[in-house]
Amino acid sequence: MQSSAAIAATLTPFQRADEEINESLQDMTIDETNLESVDVTQHFHVVDAFSMPKLVYDEHSRTFTRSKEASKLLAGAREKGEMFRERLLLVKQRLLRNENFCPPTMRMTDSANFIRITPVKALIGHDGEEFILFGMLTQVEEGKVFLEDEDAHIELVLDQAEYNYGLFTDGSFVLVEGTYGDDHRFHVQEVNLPPAESREMTDTLFSHVDFLGLPKPLVDEVPLAFIFIGNFSSKPFRYSASQTAEYKDNFSALADLIGEFHNLATHSNFVFVPGPKDPWGGNTLPQREIPPSFISRMQHKVRKLTFTTNPCRIRYCTQEIVIFREDLLSKIWRNTLLTPNLQVDDDPIRHLVHTIIDQGHLSPLPLSVKPVYWSYDNALRLYPLPQTLIIADKCENYGITYEGTHCINPGSFPNSDFEWSIYYPNTRLSEKCSLPNAI
Repeated sequence: MQSSAAIAATLTPFQRADEEINESLQDMTIDETNLESVDVTQHFHVVDAFSMPKLVYDEHSRTFTRSKEASKLLAGAREKGEMFRERLLLVKQRLLRNENFCPPTMRMTDSANFIRITPVKALIGHDGEEFILFGMLTQVEEGKVFLEDEDAHIELVLDQAEYNYGLFTDGSFVLVEGTYGDDHRFHVQEVNLPPAESREMTDTLFSHVDFLGLPKPLVDEVPLAFIFIGNFSSKPFRYSASQTAEYKDNFSALADLIGEFHNLATHSNFVFVPGPKDPWGGNTLPQREIPPSFISRMQHKVRKLTFTTNPCRIRYCTQEIVIFREDLLSKIWRNTLLTPNLQVDDDPIRHLVHTIIDQGHLSPLPLSVKPVYWSYDNALRLYPLPQTLIIADKCENYGITYEGTHCINPGSFPNSDFEWSIYYPNTRLSEKCSLPNAI
């Protein structure tokens, strides 16, 4: 059967090797003569997680419509089911547009290589036959892995399963190829992540849809911004009087430091994204911004200041940048249902990037591991794919481009050689930086 090869072919390799990125950085120059002519306020917009328009995919009209129901932090039980259903439909609609899965009636090509996805409920009465299924991995019963689609679920037998890239967790969406056994279980031969859809393709298909709730950009200049990502304290915030005063004093000291550089404090954007140890932090996503009571001096010293949520999005002229603070690598690695295949690639970072982009979601983890406000799950979805994804993780600094999205981890500033990343929107590349050893 050629199905497995066809599925694997859709998992496009990383589009830039590290050597190519380094070569491009050597040729990079910044034209500072035009910076003063750019009105940053017109081209730099921050969208917090709770302001994201909630768009729902309509299978019948094959487009996105704005949800008529207001989102709530404490939503009803129905919202939890709708959250997973909308995640599934979002991945499925892009999957069925992929050239390998597109039905013959939708394209004028030979249908011999067309891969048909079979609903779980259609397996009944087809013992011993081979199929390809799409759905969500879940554990309906303790110690057993099931695949669930819109209408049914089936137990998977994974002892002979092969797979390449990916970190497969409870709640992740996968394609499985195998045989429906007479024991009414699905004996899996291959497991793969669903192929991602490039931002260019999505923009072509849904050019009329405003995914961020912002006016369409008309220019592609390069304004200047500094993005600070928490935690902004080494210890969790406990809301005591002494810790509140210390936290506020630290931000006041930072405000005074920035104020010493008048041009930066006046003309540059400063964006602060909280971490789990910051005020109003915790384990549930999305996370609220740091309260104004802690940052009053910053507001007086810095002209263009934004304290926003985790995650958040930035429209940087014509580009979309998603910023997310979470130690994803360690959490996903600990919660995989299948041992990651390090033979295909021994770099865990590439498995992580593959998983996040192909899943189209910032947190493909069980809700028991990383809770989500059900009504605001749309703020965690990566559709369309952004041009840039910043995953602020405590693991090592990296910059990798996959499926047209440049993924950056600036790393932990205090727990490294004081490292950070610079991103150049004109080339869509990033550069790793660090302070001199003498500091």
